[in-house]
Amino acid sequence: MSAEQGPSKGSIIILEDSAPTRNILRVLLDKNKYSVLEFANGKIALEHLEKHQVPDLKLIISDVMMPEMDGFEFVKSLKEKGLCVGVPIVLATALSGKEDVLAAKQLGVTGYIVKPISVQKVIDTLKRLFPDEVFKNIA
Repeated sequence: MSAEQGPSKGSIIILEDSAPTRNILRVLLDKNKYSVLEFANGKIALEHLEKHQVPDLKLIISDVMMPEMDGFEFVKSLKEKGLCVGVPIVLATALSGKEDVLAAKQLGVTGYIVKPISVQKVIDTLKRLFPDEVFKNIA
């Protein structure tokens, strides 16, 4: 878990199998004073969430295409197990077809970011989800 100096705005979970993409997200969220938990796939994240309470969880950002358990399966499992109720979930994926967006909406996700991930896309999503907060770019 990481957070830049100063009080944390809360925790954000990142599920992403690409280390470079995870790093970009972590650096951006650290700079904006969030505590970050990182997982390489949905299975590891789900196991963690079944055993541990995440303090002040504000958001989950999940890739869709990951090994062992993809983002759709992860969200479905969260809902079935009653975990992270009320926490916004944003899927970040290269899948941009209508059927993929529809599947995400049917699962009740809050947002959908089409890859490639850019800092601006993430900031725009954060601003939409948390309009009363100010966000810094990492540049």
